[in-house]
Amino acid sequence: MLVPKNEPFSLIELIDKIPLEKTGIRNSLFAIRNDVQANSNTQIEYIESWDKNIYIGTSDGSILHYTINKYPNNENKFNNNSFIYYKSECRFIQRKNISDKKPINKLIIIPSESILLVLCDNTIIFLDSKSLNNIASNKISPIKNVLNVCTNEAISSNLQICVAKKYSIEYINFDHGVHQLMELPHNYSNIIKMRCFSNKVCIADNTSYNIYDITNGESISLFSYNQTYGKPLIDTLDENEFMFVTSTAQGMGLGVFISSKGDATRGTLQWQYYPNSIAFQYPYMLALMDDNTLAVHNILDQKLIQTIHIPREIQQYQITNAKLIFNNNEQKNDSKNLNAKVLLYSNSKLYALTMKPIDFQLKEMMNEKYINYALFLLDHDILKEEYQTEIKEAKLRQNYRDAGYVLMNETLFDDALEYFQKGNVNPINLINLFDEYRVSSLVTSPTKFENNELIPNSINSIIKRNLDKNYKDIDESTKESFSQAFYENAKNMLMKYLKYARKNKISSGKKQEIDTTLLKLYVESNDKKLYNLIKDENHCSIEESIEVLKKKNKYYAMGLLYESKGLQQKALNIWIKIESKQLEDPDFPGLNYIVDFLSNVDDKELVWKYAKWILNEDQHLGAKIFTSEKNNSLDPNSVVNYLEHHWNDATLVYLEHLIKDLKIENSTFHTKLGLKFIESIIRYIESSRDIFEEIDQEFHKISENISYITFLKTKKENEIVSCRLKFIDFIQNSEYCNSNELLKKLDQYTILLIEKVYLFSKSFEHEKALKILLYQLNDYIGAEEYCHGNQKKWEKQNINTKTPINSNFEINDSNNQIRNSSFTSSNLFLNSVQKKNESLYLILLRLYMKMDNRDLLAPKIIKVLNTCYQELSLKEVLDIIPLHWSLNMLNNFLSRSIRNNVHIEQQTKIVKNIVKGENENVKYTLAKYLEESSPLIIDNNTKCSQCNNEIIDKCFIRTIDGKIVHFNCYNKKL
Repeated sequence: MLVPKNEPFSLIELIDKIPLEKTGIRNSLFAIRNDVQANSNTQIEYIESWDKNIYIGTSDGSILHYTINKYPNNENKFNNNSFIYYKSECRFIQRKNISDKKPINKLIIIPSESILLVLCDNTIIFLDSKSLNNIASNKISPIKNVLNVCTNEAISSNLQICVAKKYSIEYINFDHGVHQLMELPHNYSNIIKMRCFSNKVCIADNTSYNIYDITNGESISLFSYNQTYGKPLIDTLDENEFMFVTSTAQGMGLGVFISSKGDATRGTLQWQYYPNSIAFQYPYMLALMDDNTLAVHNILDQKLIQTIHIPREIQQYQITNAKLIFNNNEQKNDSKNLNAKVLLYSNSKLYALTMKPIDFQLKEMMNEKYINYALFLLDHDILKEEYQTEIKEAKLRQNYRDAGYVLMNETLFDDALEYFQKGNVNPINLINLFDEYRVSSLVTSPTKFENNELIPNSINSIIKRNLDKNYKDIDESTKESFSQAFYENAKNMLMKYLKYARKNKISSGKKQEIDTTLLKLYVESNDKKLYNLIKDENHCSIEESIEVLKKKNKYYAMGLLYESKGLQQKALNIWIKIESKQLEDPDFPGLNYIVDFLSNVDDKELVWKYAKWILNEDQHLGAKIFTSEKNNSLDPNSVVNYLEHHWNDATLVYLEHLIKDLKIENSTFHTKLGLKFIESIIRYIESSRDIFEEIDQEFHKISENISYITFLKTKKENEIVSCRLKFIDFIQNSEYCNSNELLKKLDQYTILLIEKVYLFSKSFEHEKALKILLYQLNDYIGAEEYCHGNQKKWEKQNINTKTPINSNFEINDSNNQIRNSSFTSSNLFLNSVQKKNESLYLILLRLYMKMDNRDLLAPKIIKVLNTCYQELSLKEVLDIIPLHWSLNMLNNFLSRSIRNNVHIEQQTKIVKNIVKGENENVKYTLAKYLEESSPLIIDNNTKCSQCNNEIIDKCFIRTIDGKIVHFNCYNKKL
């Protein structure tokens, strides 16, 4: 990466001749001869500055006070053998003699308190910063036995200082008086140099550098330095980084950057010699060499940026940090004032080094094609100390935008995009670089300014200029192809930036221009992202966008745009034309898309209007519109009436949805669904009777091994069979369909036999169902399975309709409470007899016996007897079995049946005895209870505590809390 020949610093002469010698006359206007000044032994020991004030401490114990009087300008520019500087004027205020022999070691101004702190002869005294008069000791006492002192540089007003004594370090605050915050001991032999930032103090003792924590007294030893080459040098960068100067064995100077924890933070600075003094102004470290060379390095990359050669006739130069402000009285804006943070001085002259504003330096680098270095500095936060946070962020974005424009001018469009995004460039400025996308609603000119940025004329002019410059010798055809390639890259950059911009705040007020331009770009490049743009919320100009889409035959996209703008009917009309082949657009997803749209649209009028067209195209897809969750609010009666006149398949699908999904219990809908199933099956059979007959014939070949319904389930991929199985499943699960009405419908067709079986089963006409299975379908396995599946249902039905509930009283011995109880065990024998008398297997057996080929079917009949003997009455079976059947055939059945009857009889006796014992216990408990209880009198005034009616019936209950309740009322409560 090339380092630019950037010269960030310039010099301003502040004082041409500094009157260091003490004289009997205190008027500073008397001339001092140069030769006397040059031979003087008096030297400048320290310089402190703040705002316009400069305080100079000398080796003979004097303090000189100056103020800046004039703002420098270009007219006062001087050149002394390539030593270029400007001139300002300083006004001498006064001299203050502190000591006759001792030097002024340090000066610190505390501006908010108007205090000048002076370290002289190991004592700190306090002066008034304006008059230089001593402050009374009763206000602020001098501090004695001081080795060194420094300010806390984290606080800009110098309100806190660190005072180093022989054995301790004090931390003092000057806010509204002097307050000692803390004092901690140290073990340093001497403290030659010290700098403080926040709670860290960088210290140089006689041999090494250290970092001292003033909050806990902990010390980190760093590395040694050699005083042979020079005094120790320390500078602070921020609260977590410092620089210490040391040397190599050969005397080369090294600037080492260290964190507050003692770790190296960045690369090392190198000088040919050990510097005699250093100063820092972010991001530059300045080092003054003994050969009168001032070297300026950038700490971000440790590169040498500038070298200033000072005339050799001036000796003993030093540099130090300062806080000076040059007020420009001609400018009302304070931001035009000039800050000087570094001073260069000798025993006779004083200069201020002023740095060009960082953003100005960056612009110079960009103009000189050092764009990569400028971007490197930006990425390393070069602006962090130059401005306040908000201004810094604005300046940073401005520099990124400038970088983007520079890169774009070099046709580096992809690189420019990155910095346009970082700088949040105005998207309209980029759009207007393209003639075909130029925003017509704005007044544009060849150049347009945005925050002092010069935007190029147009993309075409950029490309032409670069082609003419870099591709002079190529033929016109090649040049044209290059031009097109560059232009496509530029459009791709614009497309990416607009996608970025529409999601950020910079789109505010420009959303229509951004989205409309994006739409044009997507259409031209045939990019599928077009559909994502217009499907979601967008701000495209409807008229302009429709015109563009129409020219490119993007009819599907036209519909989407209409939809996004709320023009749903226009969108549907276009999509229907595409589906009807009146318009062509290969991107259109098809009929399903229209169905999905109508399934989710809020406008129900559109549903009724366009559903007819969909139903005529595809009934199943049309029905999907009405079965969507969004359209569940439609009146089911209206939908069914609308569908059933013309679209049977759609009606069937919709009724299935009502019953299966919405669980509607309306008998009319259930019956209609059954009728639609029948109609649908008949239509299938009429169109494919051969297939239907083939299925039946195939069953008869294997009917010995499988039932008819099981066989059908193996063929459910067949459309006819699938519909029949659905109908059968519906019959089994529906509790609300009218079986008689469905049977009437089936009676019109002699071929739908298995369906009748299930309908007869539903109405408990089991004999009719079994006759169909045996006599018409020859489905003997199916008949057995029918009995297995329906026997328990039939028993339950018979018990509910024929067997009364037998209730008894039970009295709890522990609390004498009487409660209702049903003893199902006492009904065991009765139920067993009923079950046998009402067995479906007995009906099946009778039907078998009525068949002409019953002897041939003997093995099947015997199988039923052997497997279902528990459900059959032995007497009934023997009455039905033909007399010519041998006992050997019936041997298994007879032995099992007799054994079962004996078991039931024995079990019944056991149950009877158990019940008899329980009844005796109840009687005994009741008698005991009546003996212990007072008589219960029931008269005309006695009422049930539940229903509040009179107790007339013999059966009543007295509860544990003494209330009288009807027997039936008590049962209801339970």
